[in-house]
Amino acid sequence: MKKSMLAIAVMVALVFNACGIQSKKDDRPIKSEKAVNTSQNTATESEKPEETNSSGKKTKEVYNCCGFITDTGVTVKLGGTKGRGLIGMVKLLDNAKQDKTVNGYDFKVLSTAEELGEKLLGGELDMIILPVKAGAKLYGEKDSRVRMLVTGEIDISEKQKKSDNKKKRIITGAFTTEDYIRENKNAVDAFLGDYRYSAVWITNKENIEEAVKLIEEYDAAKADNVDKVVSSGEKACLIGEKMKSVTEDYLLTAKKKGKKAKAKLPKDEFYYIKETK
Repeated sequence: MKKSMLAIAVMVALVFNACGIQSKKDDRPIKSEKAVNTSQNTATESEKPEETNSSGKKTKEVYNCCGFITDTGVTVKLGGTKGRGLIGMVKLLDNAKQDKTVNGYDFKVLSTAEELGEKLLGGELDMIILPVKAGAKLYGEKDSRVRMLVTGEIDISEKQKKSDNKKKRIITGAFTTEDYIRENKNAVDAFLGDYRYSAVWITNKENIEEAVKLIEEYDAAKADNVDKVVSSGEKACLIGEKMKSVTEDYLLTAKKKGKKAKAKLPKDEFYYIKETK
């Protein structure tokens, strides 16, 4: 029992530290081993009793890296393409199937980044997973309402990681629109928590066996490459100002640094910076 509790404490600490979250000891949530009964949706000692929101839907509390949070009642229409850009998402998608996420998620796999962009701007999708360069292009050439939420870089190539040629690196991110943020801010912030939990979970060596199964299930990468996932929190997910800084540097490197390249960078509005209380 002591070993189990210690493992839980270590995991929670990893999540908070890796995502750049700082918390005081006296206001951290306490998580029991049965925080959420997903099979029956019944409250446990660590859950508050279900309540009914204004729409008449029952609400419950679920646990992600932001602590115990009441679910938003929102189902996010999420899209992506097959490939390593989904590696950080696979635990989120699996948790969503088990009703362990703050938002609900309806995930669709499409063929191309262009198709994802069209469906986002057309309102058929709420959020999409794209290479950062494709997201910046969508913002610059198609619609300035596009917003970047988080980077999801998890580089499974050790050779690429050590290479000085950063142009070969592909950093992915999650994108939505200004309108969606305005109308569903709580769901957007909840997504960041659900995603960060997933991204850090996938880099924990203790989860390799389950990670292999999930990565194969979602065609995110070949299973024999999973053990090469970079176990670095900052590589796994960056939000806010860190996301902005890393993304700008990456885009400048890809375009070759210079005044013209800087002029073509997305404006500050492109980056979603969560307000802090």
